[in-house]
Amino acid sequence: MPVIAQESQQKPTSAEPLDLPNFIIQGTLQLNVNSGVKQNPERPRPLSKSELDSLNSLEKQSSQSLPVEPLRITTVERSLKDGFVKAQFGRFATGQIDVGFGGELGGYDLYGQAGYEFSDGHLTNADFSKFGAKLTSDYIAPAKFFIFGGSRTRTEVEFKHHDYNLFANPIGLNRNINNFSAIVDVDGNYRGIKFETGMGFNGFQVVTDNFRNADNNIFGFLKIHSFWNNFQVAGNVLLDLHTLRGQSTNFMQADGSISIFNDVFSLTGNGGLQWATNSNGVDRGGLLIEGKAEYRMNKLFTVRADIRSGLENKSFRDMAYENPYISNMADLDFAYDIMNLGAYLIFHPNEKIGFSAGMRVRSTDRYPVFSPDEVYFPGSFNISYEGISFVRSMFETYWYFTSQDKLTANLTATQSSLNDFTDSSIPYIPDFQISLDYNRNWFKGFGTNFGIDYIGERFADLQNTVKLDSYINVRIEGNYLIYDGLRLFLRLDNLLNSDIYVWEGYRERNVFISFGVMWQF
Repeated sequence: MPVIAQESQQKPTSAEPLDLPNFIIQGTLQLNVNSGVKQNPERPRPLSKSELDSLNSLEKQSSQSLPVEPLRITTVERSLKDGFVKAQFGRFATGQIDVGFGGELGGYDLYGQAGYEFSDGHLTNADFSKFGAKLTSDYIAPAKFFIFGGSRTRTEVEFKHHDYNLFANPIGLNRNINNFSAIVDVDGNYRGIKFETGMGFNGFQVVTDNFRNADNNIFGFLKIHSFWNNFQVAGNVLLDLHTLRGQSTNFMQADGSISIFNDVFSLTGNGGLQWATNSNGVDRGGLLIEGKAEYRMNKLFTVRADIRSGLENKSFRDMAYENPYISNMADLDFAYDIMNLGAYLIFHPNEKIGFSAGMRVRSTDRYPVFSPDEVYFPGSFNISYEGISFVRSMFETYWYFTSQDKLTANLTATQSSLNDFTDSSIPYIPDFQISLDYNRNWFKGFGTNFGIDYIGERFADLQNTVKLDSYINVRIEGNYLIYDGLRLFLRLDNLLNSDIYVWEGYRERNVFISFGVMWQF
């Protein structure tokens, strides 16, 4: 409502007099209405603290808690298990049992695993047995340890034994492999400098018809990396000292790298010196040059590329696990990549579908090529070190077309050649191979996987006179959770009963069926 104050009196416009009764006001009461009396100018009254708090928008106000929403019904709760037991049995009197258990003891995270597999074999002298055991411990060092305070130390001790026969040999030479290894490595951070260091020992022995061959080694390494301005810099030293049949076969390397990253681009360059000695006492030197790049174009596409030139560190033990029928007399040398270049385009529109296409071009000197050993151990394979080159195209895709269905597929095509053999391809490298897997969860607790592998023709000798036929391997696996932690499974391999040869003279199993149970607790 408007209030009129401090207005001067105006004379009435009418000429007629206004009659009012006489009255007298007595007393000392003062009118104290701000808008009703004339006020002298004065400073405004300061606001109190409570009044300021009510007006100050920067003052942190207590907020009301949001109402609690119920959890989604589809939320999955997973509990990690401490141990497991897995047992299976199949055709050709083939059985396998694996056990594992982990826990914490005195500040150490311990995990142990062991397994045993055996079979009467699908062919004469194809029987075998395998045993393996491994113990791993993780330990976080207390802060009181200088430099190593807060670092993670992992210790791993492992033993493997494999007893089998060279059944491609007319008399089926017996062979057994034993490998004992102990490795300790440490990951830590000291004043912003990250480091990885470790050392280990491997005792590897192959005995064929009482002829022994040993590849023993000790190794140590140190990696240091830190940030300098906008770059990540790193240094690395590796010493890998072997003895093969009493001959030193060493590999040493010292290198450094620098990397730069941003939201769309990553680039790493690495260079160093390498030195090695092969099993014939010949020294090999090399200049290591490596580069990796990644360009994240947008949410749909990523481009990656890598290039390498230098020696490749590979031991006789590595070769024996790659080809279990290797000859005891095989020599060891070190391949040298003149150029090893790869480029890939990755399409990833969302988490349900993805596709990648790539190409690798490689030119290598002293590349290890397996060829038959007809002199010392017929039925085994020697290693020839040849100059090679190949161009390989690779395609891979995955598709989650429903929440219960997943499809993965890959295709590889390779064009290879041996430099010293006219029109010869690299043995045991197929020109074409395809793999397809379809995984489906039919309902809670029951799932299946259907797979097809196609491997194209390959040659088995340097002159390309012996050819291994292409084959198709159809496989099916199903599993059913009958109770929390208890699962049954069924496995079927080579359902088309194809003649599968990975190595010349060694035909793989025919149709193979096995079933088993796995209990996690």
